Amino acid sequence: MAAGVMTAWATGYNCLRVHLSDGGKVDILLHSDLQVRFSATHLQAEGGNVNVEVPKADIIGFEHRHEEGSGIEEVAGETGGMTRSGDLLMFDGLPADSRVAVYTASGVAVRQAVVSGQAEVSLEGLAAGTYIVTANGKSYKITIR
Repeated sequence: MAAGVMTAWATGYNCLRVHLSDGGKVDILLHSDLQVRFSATHLQAEGGNVNVEVPKADIIGFEHRHEEGSGIEEVAGETGGMTRSGDLLMFDGLPADSRVAVYTASGVAVRQAVVSGQAEVSLEGLAAGTYIVTANGKSYKITIR
């Protein structure tokens, strides 16, 4: 299983942040081939490594986040990375009170925790499918088979 980064935060970024009614956020990295549209019930974003659906009823707002920069200065000092081993997500270097959340592809939160430093989040019991994991301003796309 390989985890694909949906949104990578460094010195420069360009994303659409979707604010959810439960206080969560979904970040969608903007690419030239990204298509974002509304169906009768969902916000849908597809293109590149992005395939996200968020129920309209859960959306309370949007924010465009954009900053120019190369990101090179931040790579060596980057913290808060995620690794996966089976049904366990492991995070390191998270600032105090970091919020970690796991969302279904349709935007429903299935796991949430407030953590600091090193942390583990279990995926045990989740159905097979694609999930979005957010932690410390980063989003990861994972697949459970």
